[in-house]
Amino acid sequence: DNLTIPLSAFILLDHLTTRPLAVVTGHVVALLGSLGFLWILSRRTGLLRLSGILTTTLFFYAIFVLAGPWWVIPPAISAVAITVARRRLDPSKPMPDAEFQVVAIGYTAIPSLVIALAHYFAPAISSPAWPTEPTAFAAVYAGAVAGHLGIMCALLRHPFGPEWDRRLPPGKLLRSVVQSVVLLGPAALWMTGALSLDSLWIAAAVAMVCAGAYWVVRSATRWPSEIPWNYRLQAACVTAVSLAGLLLLARTGA
Repeated sequence: DNLTIPLSAFILLDHLTTRPLAVVTGHVVALLGSLGFLWILSRRTGLLRLSGILTTTLFFYAIFVLAGPWWVIPPAISAVAITVARRRLDPSKPMPDAEFQVVAIGYTAIPSLVIALAHYFAPAISSPAWPTEPTAFAAVYAGAVAGHLGIMCALLRHPFGPEWDRRLPPGKLLRSVVQSVVLLGPAALWMTGALSLDSLWIAAAVAMVCAGAYWVVRSATRWPSEIPWNYRLQAACVTAVSLAGLLLLARTGA
């Protein structure tokens, strides 16, 4: 909190103070809209504490700045979905403390931010190994968000902890990922202007490979079972698969 919030506020002010009033107004509306949405969601469901609300608001705003307003909708849908899943699958679980929430949200945000940054800087990159078509980024983004949501929902059914079973049932993971793709894929691609049969297949493939990479590393290695390490594993798998997907799309000309 003591680093990210003041630094983000400084960057925000430095970014906005030279812009026209209409642009500043749009950014302020986006910030307040994200804050209001998360505040209402958290007040009704107990999803986030104040630190978690502020961290998630900054994450949503970063996506808004880097990629555009419609790219914020998939993470927002994911927040609602994970809330519903948590209340349904593990209603007795207490709300995590503020430090835990900031760490969890930070790691969860990494893959989406990496893709948004890649999308933002793509026009300035003149390498044939890097895609420039916005549809490619939107398809990979939809798959990454859906895959990450599927992993998180599967972990509600089969928690990762000190006494955990490394053999996460693949059927539970697959079902969660398929549900997440159905929930997020068409909506995310439509909102980002990239809806097509090809982009849906790409999003579904990215989501499946993200979940598969997580399952393989968790099952086959001595990955630490402490809570922060599970979030690191999720972030690493989803980020690596997303970047590999973007490079593959550029290489094949898709």
